[in-house]
Amino acid sequence: MNPAAPRNLVVDASIMHSSGTAEQGTSKASREALDAILRICHHVILTSDIREEWKRHASGYSQSWHVAMESKKKVNNLDSVNVEELASAIAESYMNSTDRERVEKDAPLINAALCSDKVIVTYDERLKKTMEKYSPLASISARIKWVNPVKDGPSIFEEI
Repeated sequence: MNPAAPRNLVVDASIMHSSGTAEQGTSKASREALDAILRICHHVILTSDIREEWKRHASGYSQSWHVAMESKKKVNNLDSVNVEELASAIAESYMNSTDRERVEKDAPLINAALCSDKVIVTYDERLKKTMEKYSPLASISARIKWVNPVKDGPSIFEEI
């Protein structure tokens, strides 16, 4: 198999938070995902909103990983982005308040993905499921590659 071409990935704070030292489950899968991103030459996209979320939720392991990514110049900083397409889709979707809060809270991830290689790495599938319930948001979600390290395993990073 040919190695994956470097991609610009958006990594959710759920991965940063969960990548502790446990040798099984979500912690192990999150840590292996971060290691694969570093090893395979992928880059991560950071906006100020995502960076702040990472700071609030980072584990010791993910902090060290972030430093390694920065030292290898594998962090691409974007100004905070607001894609009009997402804002319009949110406005056109008659969501209940819980769904609206979920989508608006994670809008920085979606916007960053739309401005890069359209890949979001998260084990939290609620955002994707919420977006799929509403036609205007479902069309956006369908263009995003949702990578769940718990389900997909670390080898997925060689394929994306």
